[in-house]
Amino acid sequence: YQNVISLLSEADPQAALADLAQLPAGADRDAMLKTTIGNWANSDPSDAIAWVKTNLTGDSEASALTGLAKSILDADSPDAVNILNQLPESTTRDDAIVSLASTLSKMDIASAAQWLQNLLNICPLWASNNKR
Repeated sequence: YQNVISLLSEADPQAALADLAQLPAGADRDAMLKTTIGNWANSDPSDAIAWVKTNLTGDSEASALTGLAKSILDADSPDAVNILNQLPESTTRDDAIVSLASTLSKMDIASAAQWLQNLLNICPLWASNNKR
């Protein structure tokens, strides 16, 4: 079923999300949800973010937003930073920031440094709480 949802999410993410809503909660559904939202973010990050903010709450929302940020990191770092800025202060957000910075630094160290500077400019609370 995961392969079907993955293919559907590339063609019609909203239909895939509707199908996923019919499944019982659990790790498998969460994984498929992240994949579907990530695929949607590749083509339309704004709509994917809006769907997450409207339909998910708490840890599910934070997890989905983290996945979105990772999905669009390659294409548009400022959007990834903006998504991270929407996450509540938490270990999940901090882990996402570290993960994204690490991923970007492996691609291009200059871009990683700029990405982190953007993050510090956009998320002053994070910067002031995490001076290391």
